[in-house]
Amino acid sequence: MARNYAEETSDAGLRPVLRVLLVGGGVHVLPGLDASGHSVQRVETARAALAAIEADAPDVLILSWDGFDLPGDAFLERLRDDTLPKASFVVVTNAPHDLTREAADHAFRAGADFVLPGNAGPATLSAMLEVASRQRNRSCDLEARLRRVLTKLGDLQKRFDSLDVDLGEARKLQHGLLRDRSVDLGTGQVSGILRSSGHVGGDLVGHFPINDRYFGFFALDVSGHGVSSALMTARLAGYLSAANPRQNIALVKEGDGWGPRSPEDAITDLNELVMEDLETDHYFTMVLG
Repeated sequence: MARNYAEETSDAGLRPVLRVLLVGGGVHVLPGLDASGHSVQRVETARAALAAIEADAPDVLILSWDGFDLPGDAFLERLRDDTLPKASFVVVTNAPHDLTREAADHAFRAGADFVLPGNAGPATLSAMLEVASRQRNRSCDLEARLRRVLTKLGDLQKRFDSLDVDLGEARKLQHGLLRDRSVDLGTGQVSGILRSSGHVGGDLVGHFPINDRYFGFFALDVSGHGVSSALMTARLAGYLSAANPRQNIALVKEGDGWGPRSPEDAITDLNELVMEDLETDHYFTMVLG
């Protein structure tokens, strides 16, 4: 059971207080633990230990390898299902007898971080607690960093979601530039389709009416991808308006109506407008007919 580490202090000063859970035999280390100023809880059975860990996970777990109702390796096996937080420091002891070398190796393989001999003196116990304290400090620091990273990721996600909504609206607006999707010529029909690889892009196709005999069509491809390319595409499409022939650079006034300009002249003028009016590193290619 993970918990938030509070800034606990002992009466002796600002040194962090460790929460120690002593399981089974280990009476020989109690005086040293009590004198250390750390918070110590003692239980005798595996069930009581698991309940204590679930209720409030300790910083240090000291257990007797064979001094209570469950062998040490079997007990550590019970903890491998993430019942014990990774931050906890596991110590194995074997009061009143010392662990053999083989038993110590077995304890390390089973998940112990430290082996405390039965004849351990105050210096050894103090050194073990210092190691546990350093590990807890590192764990607290990593938790704090992780919380900051998660907070930043949450902020980025909110910004991404907002941007995603805006880009979705921009996609609708860009596709709105392709107004009538088809032209009926009597003997045939011409249709246009626009599918951007992303939300928006630098490509656009369209057409515009000229008179009873002619209609114009175009295909634009602005360099790059994304919003800036889409904005330039929309600006260029404005010079080829299907709604207002006076704003269409490809049309020329003919009496009471309109006629087509030479595509060469229209694109030359459009290129000059872009060079003079638009400050951009983008360029475009175009088909006009």
